[in-house]
Amino acid sequence: MNSELIVIISSVFSLVAISAFLFLFFGHYLKIAGENKQLKYKIEEIDEIVDRRVKERTKQLENMRDSISDFAVQRFELAQELELKNVRILEQKDFTDKQSEKLRVAYEEIKRLESFRQQMVQMMIHDLKNPLNLILNLTDTESIPANLRNIIRQISYEMLDLILNLLEVQKFKEMKMQVENENIQLSSLIKNLTDKLNLLFVNSSIELKTNVPPAYWITTDRHIVNRILTNLLSNAIKYTPSGGLIQISVSQKDNEILVEIEDNGNGISEDKINSMFDMYNQGANSSLLYNNSTGIGLAYCKLAVEALGGKIGIKSEIGKGTLVGFTLNQGSYVAENKNTKDIPDKIENKLPGSELTEKDIKLIRPYIADLKKRSIFEVTEILSVTKKIDCYKNTRIIKWKELVEETLYSANEKKFRELIDID
Repeated sequence: MNSELIVIISSVFSLVAISAFLFLFFGHYLKIAGENKQLKYKIEEIDEIVDRRVKERTKQLENMRDSISDFAVQRFELAQELELKNVRILEQKDFTDKQSEKLRVAYEEIKRLESFRQQMVQMMIHDLKNPLNLILNLTDTESIPANLRNIIRQISYEMLDLILNLLEVQKFKEMKMQVENENIQLSSLIKNLTDKLNLLFVNSSIELKTNVPPAYWITTDRHIVNRILTNLLSNAIKYTPSGGLIQISVSQKDNEILVEIEDNGNGISEDKINSMFDMYNQGANSSLLYNNSTGIGLAYCKLAVEALGGKIGIKSEIGKGTLVGFTLNQGSYVAENKNTKDIPDKIENKLPGSELTEKDIKLIRPYIADLKKRSIFEVTEILSVTKKIDCYKNTRIIKWKELVEETLYSANEKKFRELIDID
């Protein structure tokens, strides 16, 4: 009985032990199996996510590929277009280069022709001075009737003025005009000039009135101011009808002297005033019987006044005449009880050409000998001689040569002889 009980108890303990072992073994296995199952589910979820993302990324890459392909095609097409344009640009550049070369050749030819034209104009102008001076000298004879003599002299003076204007305008443009300032009594200068032009006023039946106080003095170049006044008065005479009036008045403002020339002619329209000082601008009053204005005179006046440091302007109104005014630098007043002749600012004690050394004179002696044989009116011949002196790169000789040529422009026989009488 006891042994059976022991067997039963042993069997029970064995079953319990076996059951516990099996529970422990299979429970752990089942736990691992559950975890594996869960892990499998997670892996499947991850695979789905990865697959979905791979598909999305693949789609994006395919879109990028398509975009890149389109861009590559566009770039290729653009490259082809640029290549075509480059070819055209090269063709145009080649054409432009050829045209530029043609223009350069044409420009050089124009420059050569312009230089030739200027030389011819200068030569003709200089050559015209000779017969004009001869005509003026011939009018001094009594064999020509007075009326005819006056007409010839008037026309000759006008032509001579035109020639001098052309010469001096060119000199101003080339910066070769030398300004020689001196202290001048303006009333004396204007009186001397109007006395010379008196014949023009008489022949034109025009009255001249002057209001120039003797107290006004100017520091300026006498020759240039005379040319300015001559041009302005000649213009006023041309555009003032017979029986008209021309007035010269002078006033002072600050350190400047204002000279005004006013006529009661037909006047100038407002739209033409601004162009009156342009080169070769024709006078506005073309209905006059005698009107040979070229516009050179006023162009010269503007260049000359500005070279003297002044300003010039015009006021005019149709039917009421014209007023031209210009300013000059104020000079030093000289009292009436002193010598009232024009007093230069400085007196040159040396004769022209005295700056030349003995070596300089020796170099130009052959030219001096040739010049001494010439009359000052043989302008072309004298210029052909002085042109040869350019071979000497000597500032003293060049200056002397320019002084000699200057006497030709002003027809200053005395100074011409002084300059060549140095040998």
